[in-house]
Amino acid sequence: ARNAGASYNRTIFNMFMLKPDSTAWTPALYDSELSIAAANQVRVLGVLGHPPNEAWACDRLANPAAGEWWCVPRGLFLPWDDPQNVWAQFVHQTVQYFKDRVHEWEVWNEPNLTEFWSGSAAEFAQLVRVSYEAIKAADPTATVVLGGILRGVNASRTDAIFAAIAALPNAAANQYYFDVLGYHSYDDGVCTTFDTIEHMKQVYWQPRVGNKPIWITEVGIAVTNTVITPACEPLVTHIFEPLTTYRSPFRTASHRRAAASEPEPDSDSENAAVISPVASRGRNRRFCSSVPAIAMG
Repeated sequence: ARNAGASYNRTIFNMFMLKPDSTAWTPALYDSELSIAAANQVRVLGVLGHPPNEAWACDRLANPAAGEWWCVPRGLFLPWDDPQNVWAQFVHQTVQYFKDRVHEWEVWNEPNLTEFWSGSAAEFAQLVRVSYEAIKAADPTATVVLGGILRGVNASRTDAIFAAIAALPNAAANQYYFDVLGYHSYDDGVCTTFDTIEHMKQVYWQPRVGNKPIWITEVGIAVTNTVITPACEPLVTHIFEPLTTYRSPFRTASHRRAAASEPEPDSDSENAAVISPVASRGRNRRFCSSVPAIAMG
């Protein structure tokens, strides 16, 4: 990843792995990965998510049959430091343990999809609030990233989330309980010059939470061939426009080959890691990237 020019590695700190039951705590699972990142001068963006789908951890269990993957954590409306707020306790414990090695934390993932959030907008806003409070209590210098909004899908859910965050008590005085807005930019095979990020910024979050910095923490473009053809070039140009617009100093953190027979990309090429096709996200389509690309605005 470092040879490809990556400055960050996006690592999901799964609650179900770190706390497989109510008394367990297994942070050593991540020690090797973080040591490798540090040795290669790659920073880590930690994603906090995926509670165990069990009654001790969840107010409402996820229903995989209905396409729900992550549950609604238990005790969200209790103070962050209440032992019964199991999510906030996990967040604080994790950040406290890793704070010397991880300084940026992304809270949750794609809450505008029911796969990741089956609760209400008010419940998610409360999760954002207690996560922010727990992170800042453990590491006041940490950067809190609002879990990546997936481009322009589920507009009513996206709108409700930002409205609920803005309505939280003392929200404005506390930076609306996040420092940076995470954004996931997938084109799903649609080539367009419409600036989705700017549209969503003006319509959804800026009127409610202000002009937050934007980090593109996932990006992908759909292609049909291993090699980027001239016909695909406008698509490639469009999907990488946000990375230029938001002055990204980063490329993807890593890349995978879709098949062992595919050649490794040329590591001297600026976007080599980015445009290596991979099988991605369970979709019947191949993406140039399903791994993180962080852009800072």
